[in-house]
Amino acid sequence: NEFRGSELFWAHTVKELYVPAVQYFAEALFERLLPPFDNLSQEAEKLADQEFQRLGALPAFCESNGGDIAERAQDNAVVWYSSMAAVRQSVINLCAVGLRHLFEQQLFDFIRHVPLARRGRADYEKDLKALCENGVDCQSFRSWPTLEELRLVCNAVKHAEGSATAQLKSMRSDLFIDPNMKGLPLFDRPGSVIQPLAGEDMYLRESDIEKYAAAIQSFWDEVSKRLEQMAAEAT
Repeated sequence: NEFRGSELFWAHTVKELYVPAVQYFAEALFERLLPPFDNLSQEAEKLADQEFQRLGALPAFCESNGGDIAERAQDNAVVWYSSMAAVRQSVINLCAVGLRHLFEQQLFDFIRHVPLARRGRADYEKDLKALCENGVDCQSFRSWPTLEELRLVCNAVKHAEGSATAQLKSMRSDLFIDPNMKGLPLFDRPGSVIQPLAGEDMYLRESDIEKYAAAIQSFWDEVSKRLEQMAAEAT
């Protein structure tokens, strides 16, 4: 095989090269990106009060009663809250896409450094084939089903309705039900996926990101163990 006796070197190297980037990527979501969205309800209430004061001072509302102004202010606050909640969902959805592409880029980086292939660009199917032909059958890994789910998630988020979305609905229909509508008969089923990048129609959770990040880390651990096994078999 193309490892040519370097199995142990790569067994020790792959986890050091690729696992930290995945860890930091996921941690940044939870520690840096999502915390600003933690108090949307309180911020919306504050905005409603500010809007009440702002609208009440406008000449167009000088003869309006307080109830009309309060209703308008509340409507504006609801729109703000809904929009920011959608942005939060967009961030989570995009994080899954980022994780998937990070994984594919790491895979090609490994392939070209061994090297198991000599080409200038990544090709996911060819990269998997190169590994398999050299003794590393990724599809037998325990992490593989979750990585396949992540592949479908990535394509569904990027392309909305399509074959990946149809497959994913059969596996994870819960991802297509708005958690705020869960339990309501008219909304408690997957609908059309039109704008997942706008935080609509597809609702990944923080736990999904944790699961996908863990699967990528497990993948590199399994690659490492397989290479150790290959080195032992060669002696």
